[in-house]
Amino acid sequence: MQSSSVCAGCERFSDYAGYGDTYRWTGGHADTTPRDAWGRRQTKVVAIDALLFSRSSAQYGPRCVVRELNKAYVGFAEPGVAREHLPAVATGNWGCGAFRGDPDVKCLIQLIAAAEAGRDVVYFTFGDARLRDHLFQMYYFLSERQINGADILALVDQYYSKKCREGDAPTQGLYSYIYKVYSAEDTDSVSGDEPEESAAKAESRGGENEWNIEDDEAINDFLNASEDL
Repeated sequence: MQSSSVCAGCERFSDYAGYGDTYRWTGGHADTTPRDAWGRRQTKVVAIDALLFSRSSAQYGPRCVVRELNKAYVGFAEPGVAREHLPAVATGNWGCGAFRGDPDVKCLIQLIAAAEAGRDVVYFTFGDARLRDHLFQMYYFLSERQINGADILALVDQYYSKKCREGDAPTQGLYSYIYKVYSAEDTDSVSGDEPEESAAKAESRGGENEWNIEDDEAINDFLNASEDL
């Protein structure tokens, strides 16, 4: 069952430092977030459970990707509220600690889910500048080429089929693989040869936001195919 827990009106009372074993309280906090008509702070905290992966490569498979995509969408969507009134989702490396998730794929999953829910994303890497730049470069790469959600899912599926079936950990990173696929297509386009076989194409399917999942048929095909694996 795809569900999420939403706590509305959350108020912060403490400052802290660290994470996990290094977490510690550092003092009181004065929350100045505006209140709504009911007197609640205009903040919502969403709890969505990520999958635990005993085998790292499993997370790129269609069943796991679709499960996480649906879970993130359920957490991010707010039916009945106009998109222009929805605040951004503040998130980060969801399920990437003890649950062994890969920030590369989890970032893409959350971006697709947020786009479909009509929300912007504020992504926190908690001071990891290398990861920040790594994720942003991929976001910029995909946006510049107007690669939509359906194409991204197809790329992840292709990556899983080609790079993740032999062992626990893929020998090539997901983003490295995506760059290589489009680099090969760009080279083939210049030379006039047929492009390398690819499940994703760097063409826009329309829409104002390139991250929106506009091609429902392509998404449904992906979801249906995953049920057979």
